[in-house]
Amino acid sequence: MKTISNQTKDFAMMALGVGIICIALSLFSGCAVQGPPGADGQSITGPMGPAGAVGSQGNGAGVLTTEEPTACAGNGGVQVVTFLDPTNTGVYYSGDTITSTSLVCNGSQGVQGVQGQAGSDGTSSTTTLAQANATQCPTGGWIMTVTNGNNAPVSYPVCNGLVGATGQTGQTGATGQNGSNGVSCGITTIQANQAAPNGGSLITCGNTQSLVLNGAPGPQGETGPTGPAGSPGSVITPVKFCPGTSSYPNEFNELGFCIGGNLYAVYSANGGFLTEVLPGEWSSDGINASCDFTVGPNCTISNN
Repeated sequence: MKTISNQTKDFAMMALGVGIICIALSLFSGCAVQGPPGADGQSITGPMGPAGAVGSQGNGAGVLTTEEPTACAGNGGVQVVTFLDPTNTGVYYSGDTITSTSLVCNGSQGVQGVQGQAGSDGTSSTTTLAQANATQCPTGGWIMTVTNGNNAPVSYPVCNGLVGATGQTGQTGATGQNGSNGVSCGITTIQANQAAPNGGSLITCGNTQSLVLNGAPGPQGETGPTGPAGSPGSVITPVKFCPGTSSYPNEFNELGFCIGGNLYAVYSANGGFLTEVLPGEWSSDGINASCDFTVGPNCTISNN
């Protein structure tokens, strides 16, 4: 039930009175009187209606990607397509509604960086093998010598193991399969060439090869100090026994040699031998140049 306020009642009575007066006066000159505005009406919320029917099953969303190697100015990319997926399987079938198509491009290749500085030269190593003696390896073996750059060579013995004690004889086992042939290794000396400026060694083990390069020659050492001067040598002077000019075969003058003030010559009276010609009287039997002469001090000669 609605309730009318006293203010509304007063306004209605005043409007009724004015209306009656206007009706009376309108018969003579017309009358229009505007009353005051009415009060706002009250808002009334009605009861909630019944729940609606359940809607149909919605469609899933699918995503399809395809490589595009020639797209994006040659940088390539991926085309991404979204579609309504009625089957809710994520698989695109012909006729499915496509909702969007986008192209995701690969980035352009970056600017090439600055080349780094060259590293320092490495140290080359040389490995040689020599058969060990009985002292180095009592059961036989090898001596491996490694030279690393300018460092002193270091040798390592690779010896055969000692023969163990004989064990008890076991039961004869079943014959096994033949094993594959073993691989032997060989060492070949490599002469200096473009690939190996200082030469080296090529170690071959079956189908595997390893090249061991010799290091570069070291710098030349400083010149050593000059050795002490040697003692003066003896002066040898030829001495002619008989006068005249030698013109073989007409003449064959005999000569002696003065060494340190002493005279030496070949004396042929008894078959010929080298002897010291002492001071005194002598004779020469040279061909067409014989004479008698006297030997004095310091190899002096005077003819008789």
